[in-house]
Amino acid sequence: MEGWTIVAICYPRCRGARAIILRMARTETGSALQRFGRKMQALLGVTVVRGTSYDVGLYDALRSLRTWTPEDRIFDVGANEGRTVLRLARELPAPQIFAFEPTRRTYEVLRSQTAHLENVRPYRLAFFRSDADATSPALEDTAAVEPIDVTNIDDFAATHATAHLALLRVDVRSGGLEVLRGAERMLSKGLVNIVQVEIGFFGSESHGSFDALRSYLAGFDVFLYGIYDQRRGRPVAEWTAPTPELLVGCDVLFVSARAPW
Repeated sequence: MEGWTIVAICYPRCRGARAIILRMARTETGSALQRFGRKMQALLGVTVVRGTSYDVGLYDALRSLRTWTPEDRIFDVGANEGRTVLRLARELPAPQIFAFEPTRRTYEVLRSQTAHLENVRPYRLAFFRSDADATSPALEDTAAVEPIDVTNIDDFAATHATAHLALLRVDVRSGGLEVLRGAERMLSKGLVNIVQVEIGFFGSESHGSFDALRSYLAGFDVFLYGIYDQRRGRPVAEWTAPTPELLVGCDVLFVSARAPW
């Protein structure tokens, strides 16, 4: 499994017995790491403790989770203008990527940005639990300007010969849980390997309750795998005194214990 190795260099003679954590090498370079450890011990008289490997980035984690093939399908719900689609296509070139964006102007940019990619299929659609959810607050502003076609993951997959999803990515402001509720059939049958959700915790950037998402997915044996791209800031305008920055957003990966790997 790809990842970085944590190496702690402990200085027992220093006040407080500090530990310096170094991102040293990928796990496949174990012999080089051992040589490094012996050299550090000989030269500095320190103890090098090899820890466990961990994934340093979202796309490192995605690549390591499975062997991606052209038969794999990715749904990117809330693709916007395609920035993440382009990154997915670069990092995971094999799978077919279905990119969904409901607003006309943004969809046109998405389609133009991805026109050169044979494995990307853009659709002008919104996803929620059912067509009735077109009145969801997440869509009110847009629906007042232009009509929006709304469906759900289960229905779209059934009508587009998608029996299995390798990755379901959701980036829908305040509506992520509703999108996932529209995938209940696939989730319950273990037909989704990985769920990626962009989470925002404050104000207009909120993407819904993390606890509610985690609880809902756990009901289908889809469990938290990792938290990536943590973004910190001071979201409360009234905070004028120096205060710690808070976690305002991140990307979260969940993996299914029911899906075939």
